[in-house]
Amino acid sequence: MSSITVKILAFWLFYIPFAFSAEIGDVFNVKQGSENGGCDSHLSVLTQWWTESQAMASAGISAFDDAKGNADETKTKNAKHALEKYLGINDDTDDADVDDIKLLLEEVQWFMAKKSPDSKDTPWLFCDSSWLEPKPRTLRIEECGEEVEIQDSQQYGSQLQEAGSVPYWSSDLKEYIIGHAYGEGGLCGASGELGVTQGTTASRTVTLCPRAFTRTDVQTDFGVDAQGKKLSDVLSKSATLFHELFHLVIGNDDTIDATYKLGTIFKSVAKGYAVPAKSEWDGQANALKNSDRKTNAQLVRTNPETWVFFCADYWYTLHKNLYWDTTGVSKTA
Repeated sequence: MSSITVKILAFWLFYIPFAFSAEIGDVFNVKQGSENGGCDSHLSVLTQWWTESQAMASAGISAFDDAKGNADETKTKNAKHALEKYLGINDDTDDADVDDIKLLLEEVQWFMAKKSPDSKDTPWLFCDSSWLEPKPRTLRIEECGEEVEIQDSQQYGSQLQEAGSVPYWSSDLKEYIIGHAYGEGGLCGASGELGVTQGTTASRTVTLCPRAFTRTDVQTDFGVDAQGKKLSDVLSKSATLFHELFHLVIGNDDTIDATYKLGTIFKSVAKGYAVPAKSEWDGQANALKNSDRKTNAQLVRTNPETWVFFCADYWYTLHKNLYWDTTGVSKTA
């Protein structure tokens, strides 16, 4: 097969409708330069990740549409299977509930097309956490015409009551952000983080950590041969960006990272009406309590990694005639 043929096939596999004409630099303030979180050395990779994220979102939306019978019988069956195993949606699910669940993905899709009804300031995208400069809690700032220690200020004092919290200054945002004292490596050095999203500042931020670019447990490109392979093994590095978009668009409070494990997603959907004691299920030492008493199904549906798996799975169904069942290994659709 000639290189020209390969390029043409790649174009059609990742062809994005006009609605997705926005580029990553249209939607984000991508930090320039190579220092303090700058992304200059990653621009081509970010463009690729953006295209792959758009393709996954488009595939996920297609699953909802195909399940309604807007496709041939085989596609409708495959789409219904995807909706049920990842999101607990079946023929008995109320149409209004299905629309509400689909809306989560649509909001991310609209954001990527720069068509989101959310008119908040353009968010920032950083490529490491060195854009955050730690400051002492005794730092003096001006408030109401007087100098006070930041830990005693009206604006930040209550946030700094939490043990181990420190202020960080962002010269890009011209704001302080209160976070944990992460030590060497900063935010990105904490527990091997891939990406972090926060929405407490006037302009929200997504930080892609160095490990997101260097990790070797996933593919460099999306769409590789997946016959007989686990879905987690054929995801690409772009999954980190796609995951963080759900936190960014929908909000961290409404997108708790319940689990990163495909098997846990399937098991939780199978017991969809159960109310777990915790909202985080991957064995975290300080896992969040499920104080709102959400069901497994509700937590799975707002779990960003669920959407990564769901959209990637149905993309493979559409373009490679493959799907994944609860054994975790791909099958011919």
